[in-house]
Amino acid sequence: QDTGDVPNHAVVLGKGPGVVGFGSAAPGVAGTFLMSNGTTVDPSFQSGGVSTAWTPALKFGGNSVGLTYGAGLPLGSYVKIGSFLLGSMFIGLTSKGSSTGRAFVTGFPFAPAVPGGGAVVSYNALAGITSPTCLLWPDGIVYLENTGPTNQVDLFDTNFTDVSFIICTFMGIQ
Repeated sequence: QDTGDVPNHAVVLGKGPGVVGFGSAAPGVAGTFLMSNGTTVDPSFQSGGVSTAWTPALKFGGNSVGLTYGAGLPLGSYVKIGSFLLGSMFIGLTSKGSSTGRAFVTGFPFAPAVPGGGAVVSYNALAGITSPTCLLWPDGIVYLENTGPTNQVDLFDTNFTDVSFIICTFMGIQ
């Protein structure tokens, strides 16, 4: 499939007129993806799904004291087709704040029936990371983890810096 000029962190959601790197619904513009490079794409290839924005909120141990995001961030979008859920998020920090504990993201509007898988498609300025993943759990929370050769371990505040960013795509069945 020819994807054209796609950024390194691109995820191809389907064949057709649009290729979505990290796509986020543009506020107030139904049916449009805002690409990470600022261009918009018509997501008509989504087989009836409609992209909708959501606001991801990064938490450390359930809190986000002093945590701040870069301009225009965080971004999130999802498509729900029947019971199939597909979500994306882009979180970029200007300060990780003072909260401590396990890193996870709240705000996704649906919870899957069983844990759903995901992939971190791009990240920067994360400490001690080899292969990060994101998992949509039945409580509706997106958990951030590091997958090693024999196990998965949770990400914590200590893995983040004041300039960390993380982009991930995940899915689940409701």
